[in-house]
Amino acid sequence: MTLTVSNECGSSSSHMTLNIHCVSSGLEAFEAYFDFYPNPGKALFIVRSNRAGLIGSQYRVLGMVGRVVQRGVLQSASETLDLSSLYSGTFILEIVKNERRYSKIFVITH
Repeated sequence: MTLTVSNECGSSSSHMTLNIHCVSSGLEAFEAYFDFYPNPGKALFIVRSNRAGLIGSQYRVLGMVGRVVQRGVLQSASETLDLSSLYSGTFILEIVKNERRYSKIFVITH
């Protein structure tokens, strides 16, 4: 990488090598494993697993400040979550199975 700085007095360049190492955060693409709808929705939301073996996954619904407002376990490949007790706003659905985390932002409108 070359960085060049210029002003009315002249310019100066510097060259350096930048190594970038990618580290997995454990977050996986939600859509590759789950369908979640409707989004936005009012009270009842459906989570459908696209992969066998994800039944028994724990789920959490978090407010945007990170507070857990609901939690449970997915008992079947297609589960209806009743979120009618939650206020209108933006939330995060997080599903955890075997140390892997899948998350999806969604909106509740009343």
